Amino acid sequence: MTPNRPNYWNVPTWAHWVLYAVETIAVIIMLYKFYQRYCLWRAGQPVNRTDHPWRRLGLVLKYALGQWKLLREKMGGTLHLGIFFGLTVLLIGTILATIDTDIAEPLHFRVLIGNFYLLYEFLLDLFAVVSLIGLALATYRRYQVKPSQLSYGKRFDWALIILWFIILTGLIVEALRLAATHPAWAAWSFAGWLLAQPIWNAAPATLESWHIGLWFVHFTLVAAAFITLPDSVLGHTLIAPLNIYFGDIEPMGAMLKPIPNLEEAEELGVNQINQFNWRQLLSLDACTECGRCLAVCPAAAVNEPLSPKGIVTSLRDHMTAVAPTLITLAKQTNGDGGDNGNGNSLVLPPLLGEVINPDAVWACTTCGACVYECPVLVEHVPMIMEMRRYMTLMEGNVPDTVGNTLMMLERNGNPWGLSPSDRANWTNELDFDVPIMAEKGEAEVLWWVGCAGSYDPRNQKVSKALAKIMHQAGVDFAILGEEERCSGDTARRSGNEWLFQTMAEDNIATLKQYKFKRIVVQCPHCYNTIKNEYPQFGGEFEVVHHSQFISELVIQGKIHPQPTEHKKVTFHDPCYLGRYNGEYDAPRFVVRAAGAELVEPERTRDKAMCCGGGGARVWQEDQKEVRINYARFDQLAKTGAEEIGVGCPFCMIMLEDAAKTKAGDHEMPVRDIAEIIADSL
Repeated sequence: MTPNRPNYWNVPTWAHWVLYAVETIAVIIMLYKFYQRYCLWRAGQPVNRTDHPWRRLGLVLKYALGQWKLLREKMGGTLHLGIFFGLTVLLIGTILATIDTDIAEPLHFRVLIGNFYLLYEFLLDLFAVVSLIGLALATYRRYQVKPSQLSYGKRFDWALIILWFIILTGLIVEALRLAATHPAWAAWSFAGWLLAQPIWNAAPATLESWHIGLWFVHFTLVAAAFITLPDSVLGHTLIAPLNIYFGDIEPMGAMLKPIPNLEEAEELGVNQINQFNWRQLLSLDACTECGRCLAVCPAAAVNEPLSPKGIVTSLRDHMTAVAPTLITLAKQTNGDGGDNGNGNSLVLPPLLGEVINPDAVWACTTCGACVYECPVLVEHVPMIMEMRRYMTLMEGNVPDTVGNTLMMLERNGNPWGLSPSDRANWTNELDFDVPIMAEKGEAEVLWWVGCAGSYDPRNQKVSKALAKIMHQAGVDFAILGEEERCSGDTARRSGNEWLFQTMAEDNIATLKQYKFKRIVVQCPHCYNTIKNEYPQFGGEFEVVHHSQFISELVIQGKIHPQPTEHKKVTFHDPCYLGRYNGEYDAPRFVVRAAGAELVEPERTRDKAMCCGGGGARVWQEDQKEVRINYARFDQLAKTGAEEIGVGCPFCMIMLEDAAKTKAGDHEMPVRDIAEIIADSL
């Protein structure tokens, strides 16, 4: 007899219709619940996330189907991979069975027949086992390992329970059928066949009775899964791919967007849930609460009040709690009518102070680790920054030291509050001239020194080292001198978008006065701002970090390092150079070119921990005994290196402060890569 699937074996005709009715009702309920969530998402502000559909589809293939980010964590990624692909194959198998039963067989042909059917049975059993292995790992991890970053509760318990029972009852139903019918090809369904061995010789009537009973249980469980899908953590199976598709396809360094209609807007930033854009509201439901963002957050690591996951889940729960008001207000805004039924005006409660702790908003270093690690592309940093904008622009609620910094930026064009005429004073100590662009008029390279490199005594040494390198290499370069102003990174990360836009537009106008091929920047924050954020205001320039530029000079033979001392150096990756812009190799090349032995810390490259200076945190006073820069210094010191290499002035400030406190007076020097290479020339 040709192998074929015995459709509806032992199931009476009336039960077919019960199955169809129950599953149809369950799916309708599920879709209605998802529609209710959709109504909440569309209450958000407009944002264009429908462009470049093929690129967006590529994101779905990479992150949803390819599980690229999940696999960065071995155990969690492995168990999710097993569950995901196991259930995916079982779903495909169910679809094929439905086609074979309800379409093919009534039309007198079969799909699941012959060798294809045997392969079908083998693969379904194989992936059922794969799913069970994944579920076993998930159960062990959740109830034995108990990682602190995970969420716990009935939603997660239910997800595991329902999946366990659906797969097990499916296999047992198969085992009962095989034991009752003894098909010659039974072993192809190897999992069901193994389960059938203890009952292989049982009475057929008993097997049939158990079979039909468990068959009803199985499809009832499936219906329960459909109905509860939007309310359980399993809802991410449908919402997460949507969130990924509508993700930001611009460079990570451009994820902060300008406030639209800044001059006319009545409210700036976000303090009510409907002031987020619709994709941000969608991402609240897409969050799986896996805790990967929390596990890598530098602020959370030192017990700051910030939890990226907590921000998202608190906003999601609040969105659910105010759903009726949110939907009614959206209808009023869209001209669809709608009121609260008694003529009273509807007001959404504020987020800051009631839903979100303002201290948590200021604790963020904007290092981007949460965004980088999120497997479903939730954009935590822009949401946090929108609330910070509100606190700064609408309430004037900023830390005192940050407020002073913003005042000095506005008055003097730099966070040190020093005179613009002093910006190039550091060049006076060199034994050669550093050209000024206003005098030179044109150069191959415009060197953007930055505020730290111009005013901070420690970072002035970096500027002198880079000047020495450029001079010795014969680079045709010039600096702006007193025409240079802060790039605006500090203003934007402090939430003062108005000041940032003013500074950006002024700087772009200054840069466009001169002819040059590229801009060399020694500060990753300036690098990211000019490269990725100035284009938002019409400033398109070729920008390279000084590590990239120095590595080019070495490769081209324009400088010839002559290492005189062999040292062990560990390199600390700046967030705005690494995660934000994907540059990890150039600074390491420079360190090795100087003859140093490079030793990597445990958290390195795209997993590196922030120094604590980003997001305007370098300007905040921190009096705690446990600080981000202290924690990062400890990680670097554990490498056994003699020296810490950096490529960012903020990292220099933060890690030198930690070195003085943690290791005595410079027992472990912190030096910029420009200094390391300049000493070998």
